[in-house]
Formats: sequence, C-alpha cells, structure tokens
Amino acid sequence: MSNPAYNTVHFPLLIGTWVSDTIRFAFIGAGMTPSVNDSDPRWGAGGVQDYSAFEVYGGQCPQGGAALTGKTSTLVNNVRSLNAASPVVAYGSNAGNPSAARYGVYYNVTQANKVIRFVNLNSGADLSLSPGIQENFNSTGSGTQPASTATNN
Repeated sequence: MSNPAYNTVHFPLLIGTWVSDTIRFAFIGAGMTPSVNDSDPRWGAGGVQDYSAFEVYGGQCPQGGAALTGKTSTLVNNVRSLNAASPVVAYGSNAGNPSAARYGVYYNVTQANKVIRFVNLNSGADLSLSPGIQENFNSTGSGTQPASTATNN
C-alpha cells in the first residue's frame, strides 16, 4: 500500500472519550466513496451514509473490523493527541481476504457507530495477495503512535 490518504471526520467527538470508547477499523469496497463532506457517516443504520453496507471481509479480516488497542490521550503544548497501538491491523496474504478493498474505515462503536476516519487505499487493494496489508499510525509499525492531533481550544 503506497501513501494512502488519511481523512479525519468527527475529531471533536473523541477528545473526552477516546480511551474508553470502542474504536474499530474495517474495510469497504466499491459503491461508497467516503468524503469529509459526508453529512452523517455511520457504520450501520442511524446516519445519512451507511459505510457498512459496502463492507468487504473474510479470511483474516473479521466482519465489523478489528478493535484498536493501547489507546491513550495526551495534551502537550496545547496540542491534543489521540494515540493507539500500531500496527492497527497486520494481515498476511490469505486467499480468503477481500480482493477489492478500496478504503479502510475507523468508526466509534460506543458513539452510535460514527465514522471518525477513513484511509484511501489508492483505488483498491487485493488483500488476498502477498504481502497482505498492514495499517500503521504515523508510518510506524510498532508501539503507541498518534492517530490524530489537533490544537486544544
């Protein structure tokens, strides 16, 4: 996967609850193009855009995605960082993995499945082929890394 585009949607919703909320990362295929301009993106019913209707899963990629671990929140020099263990997912090649994942989607299960971030996989990724896929925060493959940062107002 080369240079995916990251987009954060709903950052303010996370500041107080990042550590305690359940955040998941899942894949979607063709038929949905996420946008920071989506009015109420959700993973499932309840919003205007339902990203889960386009989910691709199988093999090592569980339905509903994988939960983030090692979440922390820090405030340094008036900058809030929401951190999580990296890699978020690391799936090797597997014939059962989705063959047409177009976006990775982060969503908050605790807060009505609101979509909080998405990753453009550059027109699609065949997760069944070698080398599979690894999603990292901050381009770092291990340890706790910033998922998002913003000035604390």
